[in-house]
Amino acid sequence: MSARIFYHGTHYQAAYSILRQGFKIGAEASGRNLGAGLYLTAQVGFAAVWGPIVIRCQLIAGTRMLWHTPADPRTIRYLKKEFGAEISEPHFDKVIPHNKQFTRSEIAHLWNYLIKRHYLAVRPSQRDFFPKLAQHFPFIYKHLKRHGYAGVGIMDPKWPEMFLFNPSNAAPLSAHTCTSAGWRTDWIKDNVTLSAPLTLAQLRELQETERREEQQFEESRE
Repeated sequence: MSARIFYHGTHYQAAYSILRQGFKIGAEASGRNLGAGLYLTAQVGFAAVWGPIVIRCQLIAGTRMLWHTPADPRTIRYLKKEFGAEISEPHFDKVIPHNKQFTRSEIAHLWNYLIKRHYLAVRPSQRDFFPKLAQHFPFIYKHLKRHGYAGVGIMDPKWPEMFLFNPSNAAPLSAHTCTSAGWRTDWIKDNVTLSAPLTLAQLRELQETERREEQQFEESRE
């Protein structure tokens, strides 16, 4: 897994900092439906949706991901019997004692079930407006970390997303501008071409240009 290349879409200002200092959790909140952490993807066309710069990166050796697979119905039935039907709702953690020690299988199947029901089953355009699982998922993440997981991933072709609890588990390799021929789906760009790797000086220049354009826009509104 550590040898694979992944991608992170971002803006010029963030790209400069990422290449200099590595990934960190910033102040942005848009699109953070799974919580505050680092979002990556294996599809460059999906990364290109989130900004004009695409960062190529690798996971550090030993990074263990929980990938989404169908939940075991028997495990979900057991959990519902143990904690009640509300365990299948977005506020699932309210019915579970916080000292409960889940097995690795139990917590993995619970995450898989909730992601399928309350995230993947919701149209992408509505996910930002759906009651955020991010408010409750830290309960699951605590247990996944205890079992050695560094993050979770969804390989759905329409939403190929990875979420790392700790951004330091990914190492940035290079930054690129990107062009696209169109859209493969409503949310994934098609035929994305990456530029040659940008130098820090080039990123700094793009950062300053973006900052000046934002300032001019704000002044025009006054």
